[in-house]
Amino acid sequence: MISKREMSAVARFMAELWENNSKEWFDTQRERYQKEVRDLVRELAVELYGPVAAMHPRLDGKPVISRINNDLRFHKNKSPYKEHVWISFGSKCEAELFVAVSRSGWCSGAMISANAKEGIGFWRKNLIQHRDLWDRWAKAVKLGNEVTVWPENQYRKPLFENVPEDVYPLVQSKQLYLTDKTKINIPIDPVQWLADGIAMLLPAYLFMTTAPTSLPAVLEDLGGVIPPMGERSSKVFQVLGG
Repeated sequence: MISKREMSAVARFMAELWENNSKEWFDTQRERYQKEVRDLVRELAVELYGPVAAMHPRLDGKPVISRINNDLRFHKNKSPYKEHVWISFGSKCEAELFVAVSRSGWCSGAMISANAKEGIGFWRKNLIQHRDLWDRWAKAVKLGNEVTVWPENQYRKPLFENVPEDVYPLVQSKQLYLTDKTKINIPIDPVQWLADGIAMLLPAYLFMTTAPTSLPAVLEDLGGVIPPMGERSSKVFQVLGG
């Protein structure tokens, strides 16, 4: 079982990498990276797979672990190494749920981009057609406080008419991330805490991947399909009627 100490060690490594993002420094730390970061992240992916795969059929696939190296072929001015490491769950062609670590600590998240042509269409239409469900979820997770929205690359011309002001930036974005609060001080059971974060964000993922006609029933049944992973996801399932 992965310990709090091991999880904190990964965040410390990422903080040092942020300060020393060079091949010369990394070469001196490669053995430490392999032991403290790469091996632990692989173990974490294995431990998270069971509870995450049980949440939804779309998540029943091999987790994908990010590479630490940046691709410098087309972006030669980038740093040689990524300053986040993540494990993603779900189809890359639609949307993803993930856990990630950076110099600030660990978090859970969900994302979608314009590459997911059908999915991002569902996402935008669900935000407009099922704003009441979005509002209930947003209040349950304390969106803007406990969970942060990161909309990116917004279209200047409105994609739809009469979009509610509070969801307009989300509808207009070409790419969007949702993340819970990053923590350095990890709870005593890191795997359970991260699984709880993913379960809490699962409704947002379903907004991204479910046809508007099916979404209300899918969300209403959520609590009856999977058990809450912790206090945060339990609150969300109750609010959505599961």
